[in-house]
Amino acid sequence: MISLGDYMYQGSSNNPALDPAQFIDKVLTQTVAQSTANQVQCRAAQERSLQDILSLLDILGIKIAHHAIIHMARYPSSKENMASDAALAWMQTSLEDIAATVQGISIPPQEKP
Repeated sequence: MISLGDYMYQGSSNNPALDPAQFIDKVLTQTVAQSTANQVQCRAAQERSLQDILSLLDILGIKIAHHAIIHMARYPSSKENMASDAALAWMQTSLEDIAATVQGISIPPQEKP
């Protein structure tokens, strides 16, 4: 990126100075290019983060279901199992809600309906 010092140096006898309009145009062009590169990197990082979160939610859902199955196997005739089933359903719904929310906030504003 061109700096003000570089701009001033270009006014030396070896380098003709850019006129102010050329300087501003050059700086803006470089700024836009950097901004675009940063946006691409941020988008890729956000996508990786989203995939990590969704994977963790999947793993957590499996672990919760596994825990519930072990509990039901350990106490097969317990009246508490009905409450455990309801709690398991609530936890699974909560995980689905978290996944949907993370996906929703990951959509760029220009792509939202």
